[in-house]
Amino acid sequence: MADLTARESERQRVQKVGQVYRDKGYDVLLEPQGDRLPDFLQAFRPDLIAYKGDEHIVVKVRTRGQVSDFPQVNELAKAVRNETDWRFQLVLLGPENSFFVNGASLFTVEEIRSKIVEVAFFVENGHLEAAFLIGWSLVEATL
Repeated sequence: MADLTARESERQRVQKVGQVYRDKGYDVLLEPQGDRLPDFLQAFRPDLIAYKGDEHIVVKVRTRGQVSDFPQVNELAKAVRNETDWRFQLVLLGPENSFFVNGASLFTVEEIRSKIVEVAFFVENGHLEAAFLIGWSLVEATL
């Protein structure tokens, strides 16, 4: 039952992120599989693909507690990077729905500045994956 609830909660988060893209004028394909994926994505499970004109965005939605699959996410990002007119976006969400409250970002400006110091610390100490994840979340927070 808990797995079903977690899966439904994840699906709702993906749908909310999809709606953000729709609001920006994109066509959105949620949880594409099989022939709905281009050949270069067949080995992956993106949460959604957003299309607008020649622009294609492959999106993976994660919460802070779901970063254990970082190697797979990194491979997905590499696959997308090699394609013209395609880009990858990792959407990191905080506690349930905090990303979407009144369109507010997850971090305040002061928190972003503080987190930049954390990123530098992780880089200096060889924790590149942690630095990447925090840095990416800062980029997301500023969008």
